[in-house]
Amino acid sequence: MTNCFICEQTSKFYFRKQFNEYGLGDVDYYKCTNCGFVFSKTHRDMDEKSWEELNRTYHTDFDDPNIVNSANSPPYLMQAAMLDVLLKNKLVKPDEWLDWGSGYGRFAGILEKYFSINIYNYDKYMPPQKNFLSEREVSDRKYSVVINSAVFEHVTDRRYLDEISALVSDDGCLIFHTVVCETVPQDPDWFYLLPVHCAFHTNKSMGILMEQWGYACSIYCPTSKMWILFKKKPQKVEEAVNLINIEFQTDFLHFKTGFVDYWK
Repeated sequence: MTNCFICEQTSKFYFRKQFNEYGLGDVDYYKCTNCGFVFSKTHRDMDEKSWEELNRTYHTDFDDPNIVNSANSPPYLMQAAMLDVLLKNKLVKPDEWLDWGSGYGRFAGILEKYFSINIYNYDKYMPPQKNFLSEREVSDRKYSVVINSAVFEHVTDRRYLDEISALVSDDGCLIFHTVVCETVPQDPDWFYLLPVHCAFHTNKSMGILMEQWGYACSIYCPTSKMWILFKKKPQKVEEAVNLINIEFQTDFLHFKTGFVDYWK
């Protein structure tokens, strides 16, 4: 047994999956008995050098910036359009924005080219490119918006999640894209079990993180597959969401005080 790094309660062995690539072999997944958060103990026990090498090798093989890779990429265009809607409705501020774990900076490129929104990029495993910040530069400031697409499933230690949230300004918001389930399937063939995916969140575990980090409410956008966590008063966020949905004549955004448990 080992403790969950979300709620610190006991986690127990859940299932095992065998990988034939990257020298992983058998990977053991553990599930928290309280919040249902599932993590790979095999990845968690890796030393820092081995974990970094696995990420670099995997992304070199599967994240070519010059080809279409729709199977693994988040819906960047829909995410950019959602951010533009939030900005125009004053749900987010036009101050400094950061894409943490930005890969090659595709998302920033779409925001700049099609929506005239400029943001900073940071990724520990990628070579510096346009508007990329170093690790020191990232930690020297706060951001009104911190974005991460397909990052929360790559963490082996709670401190990485805390570091991301700590970059958000006092009246800012945290925006993320990952899979969040009511219950993580006990299935070695589950589609989300990739060699570099080692943390799988539930509605309850995300609600616990929100409370611990001091966020008051959240919205979820199904077309962008993104959650937005707010520190501002829930009433103002809910009012803005209702007006947007009326304007669009669809449930473009879903609001909730606490975490929006959209996927049951």
